[in-house]
Amino acid sequence: MTEKYMAYLEVLESGEEVIGDIHDTDVYEWAMAPFVSLLVELAPPPECGLKDIKITLHEHQFPEFFVFELDIIDKKLRPRRVVAETSPVRPSFVTFDDDFLDDLETWTALYDPAGIVLSFKDPEDARFKPLNKVLIDDCRTECFFKPCNFGVQIRRELGTY
Repeated sequence: MTEKYMAYLEVLESGEEVIGDIHDTDVYEWAMAPFVSLLVELAPPPECGLKDIKITLHEHQFPEFFVFELDIIDKKLRPRRVVAETSPVRPSFVTFDDDFLDDLETWTALYDPAGIVLSFKDPEDARFKPLNKVLIDDCRTECFFKPCNFGVQIRRELGTY
């Protein structure tokens, strides 16, 4: 098991897709296989069709997350869940002070992220494509979406209006 692990680790660390006869996809399948039952239990497939799934901006920015570790005991892969209070990955976003938001609200409407629904032509696109449209007003109004990743840039941009 140690030899296999080290060979697979070499593929991942190299950034190459193939080293010898080991493909990076082989490594991913090997590493993920022990977690499948945990993932299905913690995040089961949706009961509705893909087209009926509604994800809010709040859920997108602060998704439910799970942290796992994979141990090798007696040459067997042993997955386990690690309880974590904070996500190992946090989205990049900008916060604004109250005065800035008060001024902003004098000329535009502010919406609660829990009331903003992500909009994609194909639900599968939500996994791979950047978000560029959202729905507001109970999904009656479609708007363009632009993330606020850099405070100085977005303040300057909003200030021009």
